[in-house]
Amino acid sequence: MNKKGQALVEMAIITPLLLIMLLGMIEVGHFMRNYMVAVNASREGARFATKARNLNIDGKTPQQIGFTDIISHTMINLGDLPDVEIAISVFQYPPTWPCDPDSRKPPENKDAWPNCHCLDPGWIPEQPIQGKYPATQPQLTYGSSEIDFTSYYNRHYKSHLQATCSLVKTSTQAVPIEEIEVVIEVFYIHKQLLGFPLFTVFVPEEVEFRVPTAMRYAESREAE
Repeated sequence: MNKKGQALVEMAIITPLLLIMLLGMIEVGHFMRNYMVAVNASREGARFATKARNLNIDGKTPQQIGFTDIISHTMINLGDLPDVEIAISVFQYPPTWPCDPDSRKPPENKDAWPNCHCLDPGWIPEQPIQGKYPATQPQLTYGSSEIDFTSYYNRHYKSHLQATCSLVKTSTQAVPIEEIEVVIEVFYIHKQLLGFPLFTVFVPEEVEFRVPTAMRYAESREAE
């Protein structure tokens, strides 16, 4: 009789714990599912935007630029994810000879730029070179972005110049390229599936997430 009573007590203790673990697994699975949907949609939107002819940076309206098509493509991949907002930012990195403030083509001797250390981005000045950068806004925007545009542009333009410098060091026939970078930000409100009171004590029932994806392409590339 004592053993049977002990078993009942143990079951009474273990069953709620197992139930909590099961509910927790359901909530974690629900969160991972929503997050992966947002990640996939963000990547697909950026991939679609960077495919040739899907983005026209010279357009004047969202339709002409291609924003409406990018939004539609991203939304399709979001499925039934609720409370979604999408922001698009387009940055343009102009073709520039990085080691010359006047943006002149380097001499035939590619070693004539002894101070151009391609592996050290520190040689690129923080201040604008004849107004070429930094940019205070991206080339084009759609929606409310959380990007610090100036900091983002400076940091990524440095890597663009560094890549151009490395290219020039390799060949005297190299020419700088113009790069376009598209950043897709997907914002969504994650809501707990079950709203179990024990969970909401530690984690809010609704949490906003931001899922960004950035992709680049060379403006001169051929259609895919």
